This record gives sequence, structure tokens and C-alpha cells, in this order.
Amino acid sequence: MKGVTPGLRSQLIDQRARATPAERGRHPRFVSLATVGTTPGFVVATATIEDGGIAAYRLRFALREEGGRWLVSDVQEG
Repeated sequence: MKGVTPGLRSQLIDQRARATPAERGRHPRFVSLATVGTTPGFVVATATIEDGGIAAYRLRFALREEGGRWLVSDVQEG
């Protein structure tokens, strides 16, 4: 997994979610993205996603600058 911190990578592997066949057949797309820079090198982002289901949903995550790259360091919703 590129673009994520090693800690988040381990967490995602350990807590792997199970998708239903209906969920696997959806095609998610970004509707909007909002970011808030809280401190230098750290941003909280909220993406609105539509995937053909009943309602759009939000994905909230944290980005951390590391070695000149922005990496996802945490997922709070989604």
C-alpha cells in the first residue's frame, strides 16, 4: 500500500473489513473534498463519496507530511 504510514498499514491489515457482494460491485467516486490544515505538516480531509448506494457517505482521514510526501496516517470515518 503506497501513500499510507506504516502504522496505518498495519492497522488496516489487522482489521480488514468484509465487503458484501453488492458492495464489491459498486463504483465509488469522489463528489467533493474539503481539507483543513491544523498544524504545519498535518491536514484533516473529508471526502464525500457516492457509490450508487442509498446515500452518499463521508470518509474522513488525516494526512501527514513525511519525507516530502503526504501520507494518510489515520482514517476516522468511512
